Amino acid sequence: ENNDCMIIMIYDENILEKELNKKSHIDFLVNIGYPSQIKIDRYIDTLKFRYNKYHCPHELGLFLGIPFEDVKDFMECTTKKCLLCGYWKVYNDSKKAKMIFSTYDTVKEYTINNMLEGSLSRDLALSIKNSFYKNALYI
Repeated sequence: ENNDCMIIMIYDENILEKELNKKSHIDFLVNIGYPSQIKIDRYIDTLKFRYNKYHCPHELGLFLGIPFEDVKDFMECTTKKCLLCGYWKVYNDSKKAKMIFSTYDTVKEYTINNMLEGSLSRDLALSIKNSFYKNALYI
């Protein structure tokens, strides 16, 4: 948060912990300064610190469900050819990425429509989780 904007991340602690608690993710995050023991509160604090320092740290993608290999390849300035650009640069599985992009588009439209109808934030977040998470690869 600063004078110009506020960044809000809404997440389910159990889902986020499950996503980040993969050996590849932990090793990667520890290598860039995250705690070695995954405690979501500490990971979020580290992300906030790095967000303030770097304005949008690339590892944020892992917290948002972007496939690990794409985050890693982007951060390492890989020589791989970018296969697709959407919510992120896709270097690996464009078919999977297209499905995730489609889900993100659907959730975005659902969110906007419900906000315009006056849905409360908490109710909307629970509705999104219940309506989309079970069928989606990532949200």
